[in-house]
Amino acid sequence: MSEELLRAMVARHGVHVLARVAANPDAPPALLEDLARHDPPARRAYREIAGHPRATAAALLPCLADERARRLAARHPALAPAVLVGLLADADPEVAGAAAANPALPVGVMAGLLADAPRAGSRSGV
Repeated sequence: MSEELLRAMVARHGVHVLARVAANPDAPPALLEDLARHDPPARRAYREIAGHPRATAAALLPCLADERARRLAARHPALAPAVLVGLLADADPEVAGAAAANPALPVGVMAGLLADAPRAGSRSGV
């Protein structure tokens, strides 16, 4: 489906179709960014955007405001490394774990996480 048709659907139906438009595999990055900034926001759209392979860092940032989308966005390789580093300290362990496993996390930060991780198979007091 073309970007023009997707934008026309949003213009005509508004917030009611944002999640479905965001879930469209043909949705281009610029449209995803616009959907993420839509006023009023649509929480379901945030979750679709956060899991969309074409989402950009700019589209992902608003998704961090939604608890469930935040977990998906933390996994997305387009999320900015500085944002990922901040998510390592997130109160939600799923978000922190997703950020730690994200391939966009800077190598030095990954190395530091690995150095601080408990050794597999080690036992306290042994």
